[in-house]
Amino acid sequence: YWRVDADHNTLLGILNSDTEEARVQVSLDYTVDGVQHSYELTERTLAPRASDLVDIGAIIASGEH
Repeated sequence: YWRVDADHNTLLGILNSDTEEARVQVSLDYTVDGVQHSYELTERTLAPRASDLVDIGAIIASGEH
């Protein structure tokens, strides 16, 4: 369950805890008015022990979903 407003953090953290680089594909599944939707982000590569952030609020605000 995601809530996006001024009182809630909309960052999703991704961590590659492995010692080798990893390809990461993030898919956000959500429901609007009872209809299931899915939004796939561009695949990214994370270096060993690296992390990245996805700002769900920015995606919603952009209207790309």
